[in-house]
Amino acid sequence: VGLNLSTGGVYPSPSYAAVSSNAINWTTVPAAGIAGINGMIDVTHNGSQWIAVGYSNHIATSTNGTSWVLRNSDSVGKDLYSVLWNSSTSTIVATGSSGTMLSSTNGTTWTTLGENLTTTLLSDVIWTGTRVVAVGGYTYANATHDSVIISSADGSGGWTKLHSDTARTLKSIAHSGNQMVVVGESGVILNSTDNGVTWNPVTSGVTAHLLMVRRVGNQFVAAGAGGTLLTSPNGINCTARNSTVIGPLTTITQ
Repeated sequence: VGLNLSTGGVYPSPSYAAVSSNAINWTTVPAAGIAGINGMIDVTHNGSQWIAVGYSNHIATSTNGTSWVLRNSDSVGKDLYSVLWNSSTSTIVATGSSGTMLSSTNGTTWTTLGENLTTTLLSDVIWTGTRVVAVGGYTYANATHDSVIISSADGSGGWTKLHSDTARTLKSIAHSGNQMVVVGESGVILNSTDNGVTWNPVTSGVTAHLLMVRRVGNQFVAAGAGGTLLTSPNGINCTARNSTVIGPLTTITQ
């Protein structure tokens, strides 16, 4: 898109953004440029504009990464954690707390999807080229867990729940071809090669919470708590890498 963008913020503080045309030199967007938008968590681009989502149902759009417009949806008070652009159907999909699922064709008008498949947090959503798949879960105060994987043909409706056979909270999902990899708490990794019909546990070799997984080049890369970093060429055989980082690693990009 000719522009690199990084967003952030901690609710209820104002969000912030940094923009770059070469990923080397970055410019901070003044808080005034994104006033009223608190804690942007994820961002996507649909070919003409950036769409960012965050805490307290905040959705914002920008054509240049500098000037942002706050948008409204009818999903009042829900935190939004992930957003994607489905280029095949020109649909934007956002997911978040309490099983929230939203869709839009323009980033301005949003529809809450009343699928009622789950009431837990949906923390990540991806487009595989054939399906939209979202994952999530929650760890409760009494240390019980739940997890969920749901799927839709295009993200605008018709969602179905997939069975993951794990009680651990799931955090992130990535894909390559017909293969999907999901990561989550306590080092859990799941692998599917049949569009999520069956999920197989993968030995990660770690017990740290895995917070993000992405396909980078010819490798799946998973990152997590305590600087945990794993790579796998096939989503099955994992190798621990030395990140030299003590704190959590939460984002991966290429």
